[in-house]
Amino acid sequence: MNVIIIYFSQTGNTEKIANRIKGGILESGNKCKLIPIKKEIKLKESELIFHLSMLEHVFLY
Repeated sequence: MNVIIIYFSQTGNTEKIANRIKGGILESGNKCKLIPIKKEIKLKESELIFHLSMLEHVFLY
């Protein structure tokens, strides 16, 4: 399976989590690509997304 993880990381913490998730996906024998949200995201038409989960920062007060 091909997995694309789209994430936003202002401080770098979400990027660390995205990389850990990617590591688990790669260990399971699948392919994974990380895409940081910095500008408009363009995916190739050949990239079929079955499930999309977005990682974003969470503020705790």
